[in-house]
Amino acid sequence: MKTRSMLSRISALLAVLPVVGLGAAGDEHWDGLFGIPGADGPIWSIAVHERDVYVGGSFTQIGGVSAGNAAKWDGTNWGPLGAGLIGGALPEIHALALAGEDLYAGGYFTQAGSTATCGIARWDGTNWNAVGGGVSGGVRALVVVDSSLFVGGTFSSAGALTVNNVAKWDGTRWSGLSSGADGEAVDSLAASGTNLYVGGRFTRVGSVSATNIAKWDGTRWSALGGGLRYYDGAGPDGSMVRALLASGSELYAGGDFVLAGTCRATNIARWDGENWWPVGGGIDMAGAVYAVAAAGRDLYIGGYFRFAGDLAANHIAKWDGAFWSGLGTGLQGEHGSASAIALASNGSDLLVGGFLQTAGGIPSTNIALWHIPHALAIRSAGEAARVSWPATGTNFVLEAKGGVADVGWSEVAQPRIMTNDECVVTDPLSSSNRIYRLRRR
Repeated sequence: MKTRSMLSRISALLAVLPVVGLGAAGDEHWDGLFGIPGADGPIWSIAVHERDVYVGGSFTQIGGVSAGNAAKWDGTNWGPLGAGLIGGALPEIHALALAGEDLYAGGYFTQAGSTATCGIARWDGTNWNAVGGGVSGGVRALVVVDSSLFVGGTFSSAGALTVNNVAKWDGTRWSGLSSGADGEAVDSLAASGTNLYVGGRFTRVGSVSATNIAKWDGTRWSALGGGLRYYDGAGPDGSMVRALLASGSELYAGGDFVLAGTCRATNIARWDGENWWPVGGGIDMAGAVYAVAAAGRDLYIGGYFRFAGDLAANHIAKWDGAFWSGLGTGLQGEHGSASAIALASNGSDLLVGGFLQTAGGIPSTNIALWHIPHALAIRSAGEAARVSWPATGTNFVLEAKGGVADVGWSEVAQPRIMTNDECVVTDPLSSSNRIYRLRRR
């Protein structure tokens, strides 16, 4: 009975977040940290590494700091990446990818800092560098596989090599993927193991017929079922795959389409390796999915839409494998409209970029921050308390105090262990009361 009596004096609390006015449930998880004053133009791409957040888009300032379409948040402040990425008719950054200590940026530009380049550049932490002579057009997607960078976009050559909208950079030279993707563009890329998934606007990859989506296994191309499209028929139909996410053995695809293989799946679909499946009824047909991200077992989608399944959702929603849910009142923009174009998560937070003015009612100019709710669980473990929370919360610190009236919280000294899908701390019990909470780093 000793353990039970001690455990009865222990409470588990969820980290307290600010509440916003009288907004809808969930709005308290939106944070105006990034959004005031925000960016003076749209954010098209986001990459996250621990506390660092990199953003690219079409802007001249973010957080009150001058920046040429690319910037970094170091956990405290915004700062530019050198002189930025500029040049061309309308310079903008559509893709970011981290490879070790290097950041690759792709888009439409002709100059990276003081270096002439076209469409792609590498930031080494201090300077911008050209990447093999660049590409002949624009870059719309990047993904790193092992030590190689795969690049998708609207181009016919990479360096001096003829390619077709998709190419590979190994750090020294360019190579093609057979004859590439024959169509308008490669708009999205994702990788799982040695498999590269390619999405966009095309009807053929190499010698294989494939409608807007295909797989490259390092040697050959293959189609994914009947692809993703508006209708069955020859030629382009205006459909496209804007976003891809590989999660375990599954692939999620978002964009503008109604049919996925032989099933109806409106603008979001799941590939299990053999067949396409709808995702919870999809989103409204008048909308489109521009971005997908994962945190644990949850899928987040962003874009331009009003409904996810039967749920009213303003341009951003979460799929937990069974049900859709909104993120508070979602996003609003000029005249009530908005678009979430970029999503990225570090597990405990979700970063959102695009065209927007508020998120959950909080001013958030083209960039917003959502704190993913994490609940604590507690149970007896012999003479100790086993305190756990979802494994996505590696950015949290477990703290405790002796009672509600106590002012100070102290970090629990016991180590955090990853067990299956949980962060677990086993804390020896004492005779005093003990209250726990999670605090974001």
